[in-house]
Amino acid sequence: MSCGQLHALLAGDPAQAVVWVRSAAQCGVHAAQLRLGVPLGTLFVAIAAWGVMDLVGSFDDADDRVAASVTLAAVGQPLAIFF
Repeated sequence: MSCGQLHALLAGDPAQAVVWVRSAAQCGVHAAQLRLGVPLGTLFVAIAAWGVMDLVGSFDDADDRVAASVTLAAVGQPLAIFF
């Protein structure tokens, strides 16, 4: 790839991007997909959701403000049935 081609691709020129997407499809990019792509994606989304909830302070409530508390062992069986 030349410097001009890279600049055109990064500048958002759709005419240049079509060539690279077509060549990637012809070279078999689909063969490089991970078999565990969807489960890994689900795991990473769950980790990101946990991080966002922690960032906004969802887990920082004082004990007197918590209505109920559930342990992981209590929800383990329903989670096992779900998965």
